[in-house]
Amino acid sequence: AAQALEVCRSIVGRSNPNAASDLGVAALNLLACVRGAWLNVLINLSGVRDENERERFRAEGERIESSAARLADEIYQSVKNSL
Repeated sequence: AAQALEVCRSIVGRSNPNAASDLGVAALNLLACVRGAWLNVLINLSGVRDENERERFRAEGERIESSAARLADEIYQSVKNSL
């Protein structure tokens, strides 16, 4: 889903103008997917016995979630401003 957000960003302003809102909705749905996956990781982190691995998973997950949120917002705002 995070990678798909990158694809969405690459086509903002380059797709059929009549489908611009669909691109915005895609960004919102992809962000929901990333966040849902992140919640699944968080609930299972306590089962990771190796503290270093647990913290590595946490840090990477936080990075992905944060990056996806910024990207989805950027896409959403770009689409909204084009309407």
